[in-house]
Amino acid sequence: MPADTLAPFLLLPELEIRSVDRKAPNVLVVKADKVSKFEVCPNCARPFYSIYDHREVRIEDEPVRQNPVLLIICKRRF
Repeated sequence: MPADTLAPFLLLPELEIRSVDRKAPNVLVVKADKVSKFEVCPNCARPFYSIYDHREVRIEDEPVRQNPVLLIICKRRF
C-alpha cells in the first residue's frame, strides 16, 4: 500500500508518512516523521526551533479492516 494513499485516510496533519510495511501477516506498520518547524514551550509559551534529540514513539492505533496498525513516529525534541 503506497504511503501517499494512506496519509489522507489516517488524518494526521503533523506527520509525513515515510513507509507502510507489514510486520506480520496482518499487522500494518506505518513509519512517520513529525514535520512541524518549531514547538512551543509549555512553560513560557515561546517558540523553539533548535533540535537537540530524536525519539521513536510506538503507538498501537485502531485496526484498519481488522488489521492492527502500529504507528512508529520519529519525533524531535526541541
